[in-house]
Amino acid sequence: MHRWDLLLTSDLFRYRLVGRVFFTAVVTLLVFLFVACASTAPDEPETAPRLVQQEEGEDLEPEATEPEIATEIATEIEPEIATHDAEMEISDRAEISPLRDMPEQAAPELGRPDIPKIESIETTPVREPERAAPELILPSAEELVDSLPDPAPDSMSMSEQADRSPLAPTTPPSDAPQAPRPTAPPVAVSPPTPIEPPAVAASPIEPPSEAEQSSAPARELDTRVGEEVSVELPGLGWIYLGSDEPGAPELLRRTHHSETTEFVFRTRGEGSHRLRFQRQDLALGSQETQDLVLNARPIDDSVRLSQEALGEDAPLEGPEIDAERDSSELDGSGARIADMSPEELHAALELSLQEGRDIEAEEILQRLLDAGYVPEASLLRAGAERRAERGEIGGAIDLLEQYLVEYPSRSGRDHVHYLLGSLYEADSEYRNMRESQRHYGIVVNEYPRSRYINASQRRLNYQNRHFFEIR
Repeated sequence: MHRWDLLLTSDLFRYRLVGRVFFTAVVTLLVFLFVACASTAPDEPETAPRLVQQEEGEDLEPEATEPEIATEIATEIEPEIATHDAEMEISDRAEISPLRDMPEQAAPELGRPDIPKIESIETTPVREPERAAPELILPSAEELVDSLPDPAPDSMSMSEQADRSPLAPTTPPSDAPQAPRPTAPPVAVSPPTPIEPPAVAASPIEPPSEAEQSSAPARELDTRVGEEVSVELPGLGWIYLGSDEPGAPELLRRTHHSETTEFVFRTRGEGSHRLRFQRQDLALGSQETQDLVLNARPIDDSVRLSQEALGEDAPLEGPEIDAERDSSELDGSGARIADMSPEELHAALELSLQEGRDIEAEEILQRLLDAGYVPEASLLRAGAERRAERGEIGGAIDLLEQYLVEYPSRSGRDHVHYLLGSLYEADSEYRNMRESQRHYGIVVNEYPRSRYINASQRRLNYQNRHFFEIR
């Protein structure tokens, strides 16, 4: 019993049992389908002789074959067929008669439609009504004579007038009736000669004056003699045209900002001085001018009196600055710049730049450079900016170029390239637009996070439009 339980619970036994059941079901289905197909198949004709079952108690005789049945039918029908054929032969002979010769028929002609003949109709030409020719009303000879202009007395002689006259010679009047005058041929009338208008002498157009070319009214600024004045104009590309009048202000520097141009002047004489600035747009072929009237007032009376009392060298305001003493002494210590060490010169240069003593700072910087010492990066750049503010373009360029060589990895190089681009673009003897483009391009391409990238890109676009890509 235990053995059967193991067999029933084992997987192998289950698989075998299921397989046998499935196989039995398939075989049963196939057998059923075969029997059903056999029962519905059509009966085939039997060729073997069949025995005809007679009534009960009679013996079965073999059934006749097809050849035998055909022979019997032929023997029964043959006499009837022969009789029918004889009757048909006799009837055919009675009805057949010889044919007559067929008459020859003419060749068929193509049919033509019957078209009625149209008798000729005599047409009589219709005459159009004659149109009356327009009558030409010709002037008479007397009217033609009267219409001719009187000849000038000295233009031609009387014989020439008789030869050129189109009229026949006149006969003296008589009492006999005059014959009718022959009709004169039509006279070709020439079109009137156009009258030309009188020529008007063209007057040359005078160019507009300088006052008419100015696009903005002149502004006025008040200042005193000796003071620095800053003039800021909107936009870029402005230049100062200069002035030849005595005592005109002196241009110290020009600075380009992001959207403006700044000019710094120093007044030298009293009175009103006109400053003229100009900006050209080569792409549009236009120019714009701006005038500025600078009113330089004289020195105050109190300052003038103190100056007269103290002498010509008296200061105008505050203590006097002695350039020679200031360039040879530092902080009143009495130590001369020529005797300072490089470390002391560096400290003195930094102090001079912080306190705004540009003359002293410039001398210290020059002594360091002559001795072969390179100042610190911040001091070198500050010295270049001071030179640029004073209009020393060449000196500022030298210091900035030296900064790029001595400090290749120092921060602030983008500002140095921007300054060099501005200095090379400035209106001076050191102007070089190619170098200016190169430094602006370095800022745009190598310093994408620089604060000067937008200004450099604007300057590049301006230079390309006005100097390098002119159409």
